[in-house]
Amino acid sequence: MGIISLRIKTTIFKYLWAVEAINGIGNLTKKCVNYIPEIQSNVIISGWLFDVKEDNNIRELSIEIAGKGYHAICGLIRTDVSFEFKEKKYGNSGFRCVIPKGEFQVGRVYDITFRIRTGQEKTKTIKTAISFAIDCEKAEMSSSTSHEQLQYSQYLGEVLSLQYIAGTGIEIGALHAPLSFDNKKAKVLYVDRISQQDLYRQYPEFKKYDIVAPDIIDSGDELATISDNSYDFCISNHVLEHLEDPLKALCNWMRILKTQGILYLSIPLPYNVVDKNRVPTPISHIIDDFGLMTEDREEYLKLRHGHFLEFARSTNLGESANDDFLNDKARGLIAMDYSIHFHVFSENTLLRMVDFVAKINPLKIVEFVKNEPEEFIIIIEKQ
Repeated sequence: MGIISLRIKTTIFKYLWAVEAINGIGNLTKKCVNYIPEIQSNVIISGWLFDVKEDNNIRELSIEIAGKGYHAICGLIRTDVSFEFKEKKYGNSGFRCVIPKGEFQVGRVYDITFRIRTGQEKTKTIKTAISFAIDCEKAEMSSSTSHEQLQYSQYLGEVLSLQYIAGTGIEIGALHAPLSFDNKKAKVLYVDRISQQDLYRQYPEFKKYDIVAPDIIDSGDELATISDNSYDFCISNHVLEHLEDPLKALCNWMRILKTQGILYLSIPLPYNVVDKNRVPTPISHIIDDFGLMTEDREEYLKLRHGHFLEFARSTNLGESANDDFLNDKARGLIAMDYSIHFHVFSENTLLRMVDFVAKINPLKIVEFVKNEPEEFIIIIEKQ
């Protein structure tokens, strides 16, 4: 596969940048476990770019390689950059550009040129010292890696966000990975159940990242502090599987939207790394859970232990026959208030859930994407 290059340089314009080339060039076949045709066909140029001297207001970015220019999507959120440089304004400095692999010749080294148009209508050019080569020998041995797949998955999610997210809205449970959006046409308020300080305590594995500070402290499935018909959009990325009553959450997410408001919803595929040893949750189970937390708390607490027990069994296969161990593990997770995956969603279950919610809040699905290898993405419009 291609050599992945990463450099940081400064120009006379005081720009800082980092670039990496991710490609899936190789002899991928449909027999490969991780076969993704889009990765096989493209090279992704991604990274971050900002001006430390002026406002980081890049309106357009094109990347020129071998005399050809390619439009890049820019202004993408990079919390690692804002955390590293301690400046929130650098958070929207990410970019990605997808280029067909046919544009590249095996064994040739390519230099990259940035062409930038700023908000002040200034045009700047940066010729980088970065280059990457498509290595013929490595390409013949390669298959797509999880890093390549994740890059392409993120790219598709960002494209849908830039297309649909506009106005003022909320994102629920963003943690260290908020969804990128066009900050020239959208304003996002962040919702979480606890403060940023408490989030760092609960998720110490994210201490090297910039966890988003919530603007609104509220339960993500209730949004009790938010009135009906308040926002233009609601973003929920990999949150629904953590909620005990997903139908209640979907109803409330639609409730707070204005007419023609957008729900951007992403959910892990059922064979994700956490849930690969589980079977998708039946729609009947999800409907049975709807409202049970408040209607019959005693009955629900019995069922709740079952959720934690199933999670413990699926993530501790070596102890799967040891009931005492698994029950102790489940009780420990409950005591920690650990945020497990309560449910596993198939495509059919998700569609039936949306049909259920549509009877309460009229809606229509405008996009339903199986975004390998990570997730389903569903764009829902309130009617």
